[in-house]
Amino acid sequence: MLALLNLHMEFQRYRKTGPKKRFRFGIFAPLPKDFVKLCSDLEIQLGPSEIKGGMSVDGVDVEGNELPDLDGEWMR
Repeated sequence: MLALLNLHMEFQRYRKTGPKKRFRFGIFAPLPKDFVKLCSDLEIQLGPSEIKGGMSVDGVDVEGNELPDLDGEWMR
């Protein structure tokens, strides 16, 4: 059986103000716990956003739930 997972999606978004209006907004899906354990057993390094999921703006992980560039919040 073959299973596919889209781990990371990015979207182009625009800010209302500021010098750099266009930015990339990324969403990370958390990996299944069994897969994380398998990677750990095989000594395959995974980043925290890959393990627990999260979001990024212009490739930088966003901490917390605030999304000032999108005037909203990330719900976990």
